[in-house]
Amino acid sequence: MFFHNSRFEYLQAQRAKLDEILLANIPEVGIITKVLFTNEPRNIAKIMSYSITREVDTLEVTIEGIKGDRHHGGVASSTGRERALYHKGTQILQQRQIFAVSPYDCQVLSEKMGVEITPELLGANLLIEHQDRKTNYSLSLLSRGTYLCISPEALVELPRPPLATLIHHVEQQGCGVTGAAIAAHYNNPLLIAKFTEHSKSNRGIACRIEYPVQSPAFLRKGQKVFFKYPTGVSS
Repeated sequence: MFFHNSRFEYLQAQRAKLDEILLANIPEVGIITKVLFTNEPRNIAKIMSYSITREVDTLEVTIEGIKGDRHHGGVASSTGRERALYHKGTQILQQRQIFAVSPYDCQVLSEKMGVEITPELLGANLLIEHQDRKTNYSLSLLSRGTYLCISPEALVELPRPPLATLIHHVEQQGCGVTGAAIAAHYNNPLLIAKFTEHSKSNRGIACRIEYPVQSPAFLRKGQKVFFKYPTGVSS
């Protein structure tokens, strides 16, 4: 998690963010059209291999994340992202458990970089389309703290409890590791810098899993995603 340098800088960024959200076309309900998991080891550096995903039939998730994923677990070691608060390696709560993008995120990045950027190359776990599967929208511009509530495909209303509840933790931004994986895929080292430059507002979102806690849920293609916006806790 990176931080603003001051309250004024934060307020300026929030005003700009609200203007962007008005244009983002976020649906009331989305559809999962791909579920993806860590790729098989490839003939590239290990650090780049784990950043690429592949389409699978299901993802098994609990409050500790995706079973078998490198981000699975209740805690994580802090990295350079948290250096303003912790020394590297400090144990903190794991909140980057599942990564989602929209087709439009991939489309915008592809146009900016001049090569096809897929959910797999971004390392995404979920591809979430608009509920009508035709209208574009930017998942990257979703407000932090939004709940993504997963429902079976056949249901019109959100069940209680949902199949799974994800909470938008943070917007993903430019990353040299993912840029290096894309550059290796296209055999073009110039794509590392291009990805870091252009992916700051078009790379999707990282979420933490609030539910289920013990018995796993299974995320699949075709399930619905209800977007819920919290107002706060009342007494």
